[in-house]
Amino acid sequence: MRWLRQAAKAATRSAEWDSLSPDTRRQVCADFNLSETDMALAARTGGGSRELATLLSRPALRHLSYPTDVLRDLQRVCTFCPERKRCRAWQASAGAAAKWPAFCSNAYTFASLQRSATSIARQ
Repeated sequence: MRWLRQAAKAATRSAEWDSLSPDTRRQVCADFNLSETDMALAARTGGGSRELATLLSRPALRHLSYPTDVLRDLQRVCTFCPERKRCRAWQASAGAAAKWPAFCSNAYTFASLQRSATSIARQ
């Protein structure tokens, strides 16, 4: 039943994207700095926001603030990540102090944000 709800949501997002005028689609793509093909994929997949939101809520990153450009890059990487299923499985099984998994293309950025927060907290 869950997959059916997800498929319905994806179809709705895709239909919304398709219903936009060509000018509006170009403007949205320009705002996100994505091609129309990439933006259509993001609309169908939901933009990876569920995985990213869960990762950002982990204790190591929960109370940090992020520059807009960093968040945009994190979102873009999650949106086009081929490891979503693996990511969700890791999130479900990893303890709060687990290191970022090697398969995660955002692992370096997450670790860097975590180090920055730790060094600021020590000051």
